[in-house]
Amino acid sequence: MPSLQVSRSHRAFTLVELLVVIAIVGTLIGLLLPAVQAARESARRSKCVSNIKQIALALHNFHDAKKRLPQACVSTGSIGGTMAGNVGWTWNVFLLPFMEHQDVYDAIKVPNGYPEWGTGSPAAATAPISPMLCPSCNVGLLDTAAKVTSMMGWGNIQSSKTNYLGNGGPKSTYNGAPSARQQASLGAIRKETGIALKDVTDGTSKTILIGEGGGKAASSDNDVLMPSIWVCTTDSSHAMTQALRYGTDKINSGEKRAFGSFHPGGANFAMCDGSVRFIDDQVEFAAGGLLWAADLSDATALPALLADYVSSGKGLFQKLVARNDGNNVTDF
Repeated sequence: MPSLQVSRSHRAFTLVELLVVIAIVGTLIGLLLPAVQAARESARRSKCVSNIKQIALALHNFHDAKKRLPQACVSTGSIGGTMAGNVGWTWNVFLLPFMEHQDVYDAIKVPNGYPEWGTGSPAAATAPISPMLCPSCNVGLLDTAAKVTSMMGWGNIQSSKTNYLGNGGPKSTYNGAPSARQQASLGAIRKETGIALKDVTDGTSKTILIGEGGGKAASSDNDVLMPSIWVCTTDSSHAMTQALRYGTDKINSGEKRAFGSFHPGGANFAMCDGSVRFIDDQVEFAAGGLLWAADLSDATALPALLADYVSSGKGLFQKLVARNDGNNVTDF
């Protein structure tokens, strides 16, 4: 009886079929990649919200202990002969004990309330302070873009970066008497002396406390100030774009004095009541009329300067940066 043989043939993929499979896989990857990137950015933004919330809580704890918020910087001139020029220590330094970083605060050495640039200070200043770092920021911890050129020339101070800066108000000021600078400093983090939360008469939920600093620089001149550093700043009579941001430029405008972030579409802000809001960079903004800095060397010019600011037209964002100009915000 003849044996039956089963013929088995194996058909391989044709070149056309292989190309179709590759194209399908490529399409699926192309569809999935943006979703993966979006999920990662969402996670980074959540971490950023947590960071800024932690700093806002530390500011409130500082307020509870001192009955005021910290001032923008403490101007110390020369400390122990080791720091030349007009230098000061930012409000960030004084939050360290309220952010579980007492060790860093101690390493910087703080006799009589003033930090001293002691032996342990350089290492402490360059160490990463986790709550001050936005995970979406692509600037390295000690990159040139995270330094302040003027401070590097004054005592060769190097500091790790921070992405969270104080609200300095509608405009900066320089020169003039301390009392004039204080009066013209309308943000939540005031020059010369810190404010009490009761001084936020426009409403604590409608006034920015701190916000993000960073994003793409509008020009190479701004690179050294985006984001910023947390340890030192110029003295309290100057612009202090190392410690503060102002409302004279749109969010993400890339200007060194402007709030901004590496998140698409806006930046995170903590309000004076401790709540955190993501504010769109297309928020209403009135262009022009608000010069970013004012020279207060002529004391008689101050009343006119303030009157001009209060009466000038402002967009929603500019109203959010002033704590007491009477331009209340109903909702945003």
